[in-house]
Amino acid sequence: MRYFAFTLVTLAVLAGCGRPPQGATQESKETFHGLAISTPGGRTGFSTFTPLAASGSGSLVLGSPLTSADGHYQLSFALQAGGSLTLITNADDRLAGGVGMRFSRGLRENLTVHVLTGGGEWDVSAKFKSLSALGPLSVELDLHSGCLHFVAWMGGLKVTGLDIDGPGNGRRWGVILKDASLTRVTHRSNLREPHL
Repeated sequence: MRYFAFTLVTLAVLAGCGRPPQGATQESKETFHGLAISTPGGRTGFSTFTPLAASGSGSLVLGSPLTSADGHYQLSFALQAGGSLTLITNADDRLAGGVGMRFSRGLRENLTVHVLTGGGEWDVSAKFKSLSALGPLSVELDLHSGCLHFVAWMGGLKVTGLDIDGPGNGRRWGVILKDASLTRVTHRSNLREPHL
């Protein structure tokens, strides 16, 4: 009888080994451009999804938790008429409460760009007026979240702007697509151009 009780207790303990504690966040084995898709939140939506491309409408929470409020991001994407791509950083597991930039296309070729914070939304489209939203787009972004400031390199154009208080306070980042396709996304914590 003792042996039977010992065996049951041992099996019960072993059955719980390897499982994360209840409520813990863990990383998914699914990836996008080599970046882990985090869970919960992870990947939602999309009409097409592979480890190298996503299209349609949906969201991705990417990579490990951020170790710095600042970051350098590279994105390659295309927008359908009425579509948008939003990069969100310093957010929670569901990309809420962060800061970021949204690139949108109207019904024609005009590109609109908005900077987003929990405290508002700023239209910075005039800085990008020489660019068309037609065809593939590539952008490099330095987002300085301590006092939100951005530097963007897009289509041979360098754009800087804003110094807004009210940065995000989360540790996650990702993208939200609406009628768009994403073919490249990278992140690193060291900036291309440090903010002075």
